[in-house]
Amino acid sequence: MPMKRIKTCVFACFAILILSMKAFAQCPSSFTASAVTTDASCPSNGTATINTNPAASASFNYAIIAGPARTALNVLQASNVFNALLPGDYTVQVSCGMTQATVSFTILDKYIPISNINAVVMPNCGSFSPGGTVDISVDGGSAPFMYSIVSSNDPNYPDAQSIYTSDSGKSVSSYGTYQVRVKDACNQFVTKTVIVASPLLPMEVYLSEAFNDGCNSHTATLSIYLYNSASGTYGNPANYQANGSIKIRIWEADPVNSCAPYGPMIYQTLLSNNPQLTGVPVIPSRKYYIQSITACGDTSGNCIDASSSFTPAYYVNSSTSGCNHSEASPPTMRIGQQRANFMVYPIQVLVKNSADSIIYTTTLNSAADTWSLPGLPFDDYTITATDACGNTITNTIANPAAAGPPVFSFSVYDPNGCIAGGTTQEGATGAYMYVSGYQEDLSNTTVTILSGPSNAGTQGSPVWGGGWGWANILPGTYVIRVSTSCGSQDYTVTANPSPAQIWHQAITAEALSACGGGGSVNAMVVTNINGQKSYDLINADNGQVVVSNFNGLFDNIAPGNYYIRMGAINCSGSYYYLNSNTVTLASGTGPQIVKQLGISCEDVNGNPLNTGAAYLTIAGASPLIVEYKLTSSSAWTTYSSDAPAETTISGLVSGAVYDVRITSCGITTATQVTIEQMGTVRVNNALEPCTGNAYELTLPQLPGAVYEWKNEAGTVVSTSFNYTIARYNSTYDGKYIAALTWGNCLKRADTVLLNSLQCGAYIVLPVNLSSFTGRTQNCTTMLQWKTTSAAGLTGFNIERSTNGNAYVTIGNRPKTSEAADYNYTDNSQLQDIVNYRLKMIDADGRYQYSNTITVNAKCNSANTQWLVYPSLMQQGSTVNIKLTTINTKAITANIAVTSVTGQRLYTYNVTVQPGQNNYTLPFNNNQAPGTYLVYLFDDKGQRIGAVQKLVYIK
Repeated sequence: MPMKRIKTCVFACFAILILSMKAFAQCPSSFTASAVTTDASCPSNGTATINTNPAASASFNYAIIAGPARTALNVLQASNVFNALLPGDYTVQVSCGMTQATVSFTILDKYIPISNINAVVMPNCGSFSPGGTVDISVDGGSAPFMYSIVSSNDPNYPDAQSIYTSDSGKSVSSYGTYQVRVKDACNQFVTKTVIVASPLLPMEVYLSEAFNDGCNSHTATLSIYLYNSASGTYGNPANYQANGSIKIRIWEADPVNSCAPYGPMIYQTLLSNNPQLTGVPVIPSRKYYIQSITACGDTSGNCIDASSSFTPAYYVNSSTSGCNHSEASPPTMRIGQQRANFMVYPIQVLVKNSADSIIYTTTLNSAADTWSLPGLPFDDYTITATDACGNTITNTIANPAAAGPPVFSFSVYDPNGCIAGGTTQEGATGAYMYVSGYQEDLSNTTVTILSGPSNAGTQGSPVWGGGWGWANILPGTYVIRVSTSCGSQDYTVTANPSPAQIWHQAITAEALSACGGGGSVNAMVVTNINGQKSYDLINADNGQVVVSNFNGLFDNIAPGNYYIRMGAINCSGSYYYLNSNTVTLASGTGPQIVKQLGISCEDVNGNPLNTGAAYLTIAGASPLIVEYKLTSSSAWTTYSSDAPAETTISGLVSGAVYDVRITSCGITTATQVTIEQMGTVRVNNALEPCTGNAYELTLPQLPGAVYEWKNEAGTVVSTSFNYTIARYNSTYDGKYIAALTWGNCLKRADTVLLNSLQCGAYIVLPVNLSSFTGRTQNCTTMLQWKTTSAAGLTGFNIERSTNGNAYVTIGNRPKTSEAADYNYTDNSQLQDIVNYRLKMIDADGRYQYSNTITVNAKCNSANTQWLVYPSLMQQGSTVNIKLTTINTKAITANIAVTSVTGQRLYTYNVTVQPGQNNYTLPFNNNQAPGTYLVYLFDDKGQRIGAVQKLVYIK
């Protein structure tokens, strides 16, 4: 190194040494430190000022040597002020030269974060424009707040897209999903997903009938109806009127494009409760494009061809009465008006016979006027109708006898047909019985179903255009009787509807949880049925209606358990209801495991296998991550990174215990599932149905289960956990089999018998007890009984009574098979008449009693048996007594009748001959209804046998 550079370095080192010695000379030999703090009003804005005694000089350094996580430690600074401190405990070291001191302090957390965003969404109903307003408020947080709303499905969108203002009320101009974001004074923000949607269904406009406004007006009045073709739902104009009506706009339909407006708009109006459009221009093409806009801005458009509706027409009908070979009631015919179409009143009507003679004329001044000509002789008739504009329509009614012998045909029809009130039952259809040719006494003909899978004893309802029809016809073979005053004829027919002709309507609720808690509940309706529909969102925990609308889409709903009730109006105007499954909207604290079920799979014979599955119903914001592991293992397996609400984890080991965890929005919930053999599943219903009321059969809602209900004819009537009958009648009585399956893993079934004659009573178990008898042998009682079916039964309790009132259980027998013989021996050696009955017990604790039998259980007694029958007596009936003895000579006995309190009412003396004796008890029919006791005494006044009970009703 050159000498000059060495000299320079030595000089610099010497200068530094001199300065250091000078600095050390300025540091006190000791000092103390203290801290003045301000707490954190935001997540990291705490401060601490470190003071020393004596006061610090420029030579003091400061460093945090202990503090909360995320704090930078042992970083020297010359300033005695620490900013941006997190809440927590700190220790600061102050140093000056070789002298040091420490001070500890705490920064308290005074920050209150935003705990929840409340968003009230109001669509722009009344403005005929989409969109709406969102009024925002928050729980917690540090004011002032700034608010933003962004159209996005992603709650984690980049904050650079937010436009914040201090206005908490936001307006949007379209329907959709939005992210509401609120930022507090600490620049911390929280996001909530909201949906702005119309409460109404968009509706297309269709033409049902047209009326000519006048001969030279060139306008028409259109009777219309509202229909949403996507959901098969008819709209009620009154519902839309209550929400601000519907705006109707009409153009001529584009002659080139399939359905589009063409040229200028030719008509517009607001729809009233009366669904008619008056003064609509009649255009040459008769083809219209009609646009409808609800008050909430839902827009639909469709095209109609009004050619046939704008064509004048006049319709008449005819029928016959009387019989061919009856002098008292010879055959005659009736003709009359059915309706007029697009004709202008007044209408002149002229009726002529085949001889061209005028037999009737009339003037119709309005649609309310009509005419009918009964009692006409068989002939050909011509009916001419001429309206005020000179339009003339001619109809001919042919002589019925020329049509040949009657031919009856039977067919099923579209389930939307409005016959007999309309079909309302799952798995059913409607049916017609038509006649062609000449049917005697057609006006008085009745057509009745004698037998078949449904509607036995039900008369067909007359249908437009002739014929008879029934609703709620189940597939199968029927015997139908056609009856007139001339005689009757039976026909065997078959209802074999296609899948499209079978009434099907099912509703499923779907829950879409949001990360902030709550979310949306939507109705998923699968149906081939048209009609007006409404929807109620119901809190499943208290049964209260939360909100109602007409589209089944419920947004911005608080966390909880819900189901949707769909109300539908059939063609007769009657409401019926269907309930969905129950779903859960998760809270903001994380995902929820709503239901869980571990199942060991079984083979076709019901024997358990070594494999099984876990079935889960889960709730939470999507995506839901599902993982599982054996409890004894540490390694997790991911089942799905975006699992559905109904989740199945298959291929598990029977008898094992698994941990399952669900992750959503960064929060995890865990549970344990045991894979075990499943017990019996039972129908929930306890009471019998009542005619005229709605009735719903239900099964437990089990995760992963696929449901199927079949009636006695084997027809599938429902594939949901429930089977709803809108208006019950006796044709639905009978056996129903409910089956549940879990893929190829497991099957369970239950059977229920419905009998509306037992309205409100407990449902009888599906047990067929074909016999139950008892006899005495060697001073013991031998009981025997037989079953031919016993679905779901677990066994029998044998009960005994010595007084006909109080019964005690003396034994039991388990069920052995569906059809089996059973016996039981009572060794009690009782010295009296004894009553026995069987208590037949279901697997879930339901039970019913058999009939009661009476056995003479006397051992070494007078060997006399007696029985009063019937035990239930109505006014005017006879009470009989059967008495058998093996005595060798006649004895005198008396029969006494008392009240239940012991008051003797009647005594009758009888002579008892050896063998069998039969007596009639002259019971007083004027006696008050109630329970009476009957005693038998021998000639020494000793009671023979047990007391007999007699119940008298009027």
